[in-house]
Amino acid sequence: MPAHPAGPDVRLLPLSAAAFSALAADDLAVADRLSPVSLSAYFAGSDWRSVWRRSARQLAQSPSDTAWVTQVIGDVDRRLAVGRAGHHGPPDDAGMVQIGYAVDPAFRRRGYARAALRALLEPTRPEPAVHTSG
Repeated sequence: MPAHPAGPDVRLLPLSAAAFSALAADDLAVADRLSPVSLSAYFAGSDWRSVWRRSARQLAQSPSDTAWVTQVIGDVDRRLAVGRAGHHGPPDDAGMVQIGYAVDPAFRRRGYARAALRALLEPTRPEPAVHTSG
């Protein structure tokens, strides 16, 4: 993997409500077909099922929330998914957004969490509704 001065080159890649529903139903094959990068079995694990259900519901209720739900942390160079990261929803009335992220244990301690955090915070800077991230 080529070295990047700021860590690995990652992109936060959105999933569709159908992909979230497939993951929540433990159907990795369907979710993988719907994903922009290959998903490992870790994505269909029981630890993340509630996150996928919540994201599917949120997108069904508000399709414009794509940027404010959990996304896949995609390693650009390796073209694979290494974790999940996202906001817990759009900014609240006080202008605060909450973030969360998790990296597949097979890819930890390689700078993915730090790169994902940067990718999460960067689009919130110019967003006028956001005053605080935490």
